[in-house]
Amino acid sequence: MIAFRNVTLEITGRQVLRDVSFELPHQTLACFVGTAAAGKTQLLSAILGLAPISSGQVLVNEFDVVKQPLPARKLVCLVPALAPLPTDLSVIEALRFLVWLGTVRAPSMPETVRALRRADVPDVLMSQRCSQLTQFQRLCVWLAGFHLRQAAVLAVDEPASDLNMRQRERLSRLLRRAVEPNHQVVVATRDEAFARRLADRMYWLEDGVVDPERTTDVQPMWPEFRS
Repeated sequence: MIAFRNVTLEITGRQVLRDVSFELPHQTLACFVGTAAAGKTQLLSAILGLAPISSGQVLVNEFDVVKQPLPARKLVCLVPALAPLPTDLSVIEALRFLVWLGTVRAPSMPETVRALRRADVPDVLMSQRCSQLTQFQRLCVWLAGFHLRQAAVLAVDEPASDLNMRQRERLSRLLRRAVEPNHQVVVATRDEAFARRLADRMYWLEDGVVDPERTTDVQPMWPEFRS
């Protein structure tokens, strides 16, 4: 469960989130839609406990991200915009490094390979340098990290930018696959059409405020994966 209770967040004197309240139950995929500088990235940072909350409360599975930052942060896997990876490492090396940073435990090689396959990363890519990957392939590696860490929350920032239609379809299927019991997926995006095809619930952010009149439950229209 993720809950925001009257959260206000300020950066250099500017309110980037204002009195934001919502609650996401388990097994939900929510999209926060808004233009650039609407507050979407800062909202994801608040879930991870990385943003300076001026007032209010953010809970991740009942852990307060301010008062209990370490247990709350262990539950969240954040995929930043453009899904950057260390360019000088191979895919397997980069994934093990990312998971080690998040859990202080390097996964075994068989665990790593299983997670990459679950995220639709072909075996032939696993030994390649990350500098050779496309943005979609980098996203898949980050999603493998979510499975390896066994996190409860997957937070993804602007995943559909610069992807073609087929890649968006594949990404939609992978994100839906992550919505399991006791899990939530939170996506920040400027792309309303992508959100409508993907989400169970859509929230609209404008100037740091959630618009309650445009917040709605939707029937996701994610396509079946096409090989």
